[in-house]
Amino acid sequence: MKLAVETGARRVELAPGRELTFGRDETCDVCLDAGDLGISRVAGRISHEGGFWVVTNLSRKRALHIVDPTGFAIPLPVAVEGTESRRVVDQPWLTVLVAGDSFTHALVLTPDRPPRQGDIPQSPADPLSTRTQRPRLTDRRREVLVAMAAGYLRRYPRYDPHPRTYQEVADLLGLTKSQVVKRVEDVREELVAAGVSGLQGELDARRQLCEWLLSMRLIAPEDLDWLQPRIEAGHAHPRPPTPKPLVDQAAGAGLPSTHHPVIDEITAIAERTARHVAPFLLDRLRRQHGDDWLAGVNANRAPHAHARRQHLRDYRLCLSILGDDPATRGWVEEDCRRSARELNRLANMAAHRRTLTTADVDRAHRHAQTITEGMPAKRWSG
Repeated sequence: MKLAVETGARRVELAPGRELTFGRDETCDVCLDAGDLGISRVAGRISHEGGFWVVTNLSRKRALHIVDPTGFAIPLPVAVEGTESRRVVDQPWLTVLVAGDSFTHALVLTPDRPPRQGDIPQSPADPLSTRTQRPRLTDRRREVLVAMAAGYLRRYPRYDPHPRTYQEVADLLGLTKSQVVKRVEDVREELVAAGVSGLQGELDARRQLCEWLLSMRLIAPEDLDWLQPRIEAGHAHPRPPTPKPLVDQAAGAGLPSTHHPVIDEITAIAERTARHVAPFLLDRLRRQHGDDWLAGVNANRAPHAHARRQHLRDYRLCLSILGDDPATRGWVEEDCRRSARELNRLANMAAHRRTLTTADVDRAHRHAQTITEGMPAKRWSG
């Protein structure tokens, strides 16, 4: 039984007896991004064992994310010492997501003959992460956890394995940041006391906590519907604004102010949206222009508008290409391209510290949603 592995424009066919490794190290069979330190050197392995194709998480720090044909994703956690963390390719196709600091990379696995369900062996259980101990999830705790993990609960390709920040959760629910931190930390401390590994000693355990909750089915996609009325209630009765001095400390010292909530929020929205778009867009550009895609992009720009940055990690470059480059015309709907141009305009205004309002934040959210929903269902589409 052969297995096809597709990542971007590349396709590899594996026969039994051959295995494939992937990660950021250039010695891997598939090097995802050598410069992204958020990806483990060797993140995982695909191998044929006992008549089945198996995905194994080899990272000591980062989960993989397995998406089934329905679009639902479940983390494949880091293995506890002495065990393996693996998933049998038990569907007509599975997508393995590897989340870095910049992009989320996808490997699509398609066996030429899926195994029969009755023949599939069970993956070894993780003796710590599958404890029967459960944290007390009151509604107050659940709302901050679901808001924090919302990206994990969306169906692929809108799945985004990056948790919201504490401040983003606070703003969404009309809470203070300290309230959010306390509720999250209370859950984490209960789990650590119960012996769940991977959560102790972390200054910021948001990612590990989200992945544990999702893998244990303690939060699920339907919780997003449950959360929506609570978000609306938070906006209907927002917390009183914290009084701010007319002149901040930096400005009072003769230095320019470096912080403004509206500007920071619009920048965060643009960065988050570009991070979701970048893997899809990179595949498209490579198909249209080849590996030297930046030269192809610049050939379509006026000389004074040539892209100086050379990577789609630059969120404004990413949005600019999505909105303006001919390679995206017909690949996504015009509404998506138009929203990319508008969000990029707002991001440029934020970068130059222009006057922006909360109405601009709302517009940025709407444009971001249009862009995210406008991405192709599969990264190699078009």
